[in-house]
Amino acid sequence: QCPHWGLPETYQSCLIAKDCVVSEWSTWVSCSKTCSDPSVPQGTRSRSRQLIRLPTGGGSECPQLEESQACEPEGDGVPPCA
Repeated sequence: QCPHWGLPETYQSCLIAKDCVVSEWSTWVSCSKTCSDPSVPQGTRSRSRQLIRLPTGGGSECPQLEESQACEPEGDGVPPCA
């Protein structure tokens, strides 16, 4: 007979791996360049997303929350650069 019968079992807590969760990307903000001229350097625009849950228990890390890219103003009526 097992001498430990009747004694409570021991449990060890553990973390279940949960990946980072982020929102969808926001829409791009307007280009920082507001005039049209190829000789003037490009502007930049950016977008972001929100952190919903940090990773736990070895889950995958969070991706970047902001990104930017070069841009030129778009649409009709963009004035020439002075």
